[in-house]
Amino acid sequence: MNLQSVHYFIMLARERNFTRAAGKLHITQQTLSANMAALERELGTVLIIRHSPLELTSSGKAFYQYALRFAEEEEAMKRSLADITEGKAGELRIGIGFLRGKTLLPPLVDRFRKRYPKVTFRLYETSNRDMRKKLMEGELDLAIAHYRMKPAGIHVEPVYRERIALLVQKDLLRQCSGGKEEDIYQSLLADRKHLMKRLETCPFLSASGNNIAGYVESRYLEEAEKKPFVRLISNSMETLLHLCHRGLGALFTPENLARSVLTDKEMEDLYTIPLPETEYTISIGYKEKSPPWSIRDDFIEMAKEEWGKRKS
Repeated sequence: MNLQSVHYFIMLARERNFTRAAGKLHITQQTLSANMAALERELGTVLIIRHSPLELTSSGKAFYQYALRFAEEEEAMKRSLADITEGKAGELRIGIGFLRGKTLLPPLVDRFRKRYPKVTFRLYETSNRDMRKKLMEGELDLAIAHYRMKPAGIHVEPVYRERIALLVQKDLLRQCSGGKEEDIYQSLLADRKHLMKRLETCPFLSASGNNIAGYVESRYLEEAEKKPFVRLISNSMETLLHLCHRGLGALFTPENLARSVLTDKEMEDLYTIPLPETEYTISIGYKEKSPPWSIRDDFIEMAKEEWGKRKS
């Protein structure tokens, strides 16, 4: 069996579209179609129902699982040989959240490449759900995320702790509360249980529930006696942080991410109300049954060393 055709089939099964799959494979649609027809003839079964969107037959679904294992074994062989003959070479595919990638990866990747200059990286900045799917289907080697529960089939290595904080621009707090903002801030720190009551006239910025900050935010907003005014919703935490600094609204955000996006001077313009009960662990996940690979394992150990020093 032609292994190239197996790889073509995997891409087609993922994309469910001949045009998109051919584009990602850098071949013509006609070449892809001819390869799939030849593969079906060789296996003596129909793998694909050719309509839009494309579907896999029962045989196609079964073959897809075998194809993933073929591809995984081929990759493991190449990596083992590279470790022996080239001394730590290969491509490491990493999944990470959009803002966390900007915060965490640059210093670590720079440090890692100095130790292993022949290693290349492919980064996927995406959602936790998409990362888990890509891990299980062999598109990622590592996924850096918060895992609320251990996903089936994924090994999880805890790396460091984060927590959510509520940020409020100082002038905005004074306008909403009426009075000396420093006194109000100290009262908020001392009585977090009544946080939303004290901020009921304050506008909020929303992360729309698509991440941990959004989950914490929705919990606090739902518990408020008076429904808060949400001035703006965005799935970009970086954008929300800059808007928060401009005084457009209060914002629930991972505290260390805020400090990485905003300058020290900008942070001085904000009051930071930490929420210790929201602490959670950021971990590195990889497929449990994936073959051993020294580059991946060395990257995890370096991440633990580098990020383990982080404070929430």
